Amino acid sequence: MLIGFQWKSSEVFQQQDIQELCRVLFEAIELSLGPEDTNFINKLYEGESVGVVKCLTCNFESERKDRFLDISLPIRNDWDKIYNNSLEMAFYNFLKPEKLEGGNQYFCSKCDKKVDAIKFIRFNKIPKILFLQLNRFEYDPMTDSRKKVFDKVTFPLIFNMNDFKK
Repeated sequence: MLIGFQWKSSEVFQQQDIQELCRVLFEAIELSLGPEDTNFINKLYEGESVGVVKCLTCNFESERKDRFLDISLPIRNDWDKIYNNSLEMAFYNFLKPEKLEGGNQYFCSKCDKKVDAIKFIRFNKIPKILFLQLNRFEYDPMTDSRKKVFDKVTFPLIFNMNDFKK
């Protein structure tokens, strides 16, 4: 027997991942609309980000575009020493440039060698409706399992994404 989200009856009482739920929900909405409303979900929720690696020797930028329907932001990660107590802080840390150096250097196709570089994300297109997921689980290497994060996270009533756009 299939029900609402195409889950089998045994799956109804299992905890589902919110991203998976959204994919199933978005697909069900798209299927329920007529052909005149194709791409309805993408028009509302789809954004475009660009992953950039910038060579610090020649300033060449390698880019990879990605489309997204949601963004997952970590709340805490003890390993990487990330402690986000607000949505703004989580977003700034998500976009914070990472330096690639030492054993983690980037191979620049222009310089034809490994070089120091900066890796970062920028947004080309912000969706009309931005779906943010707060990642409230972290890996605990001591127990080799995931543990839930109960940290308080504040968020503004209005979150201006124009500060983060290209």
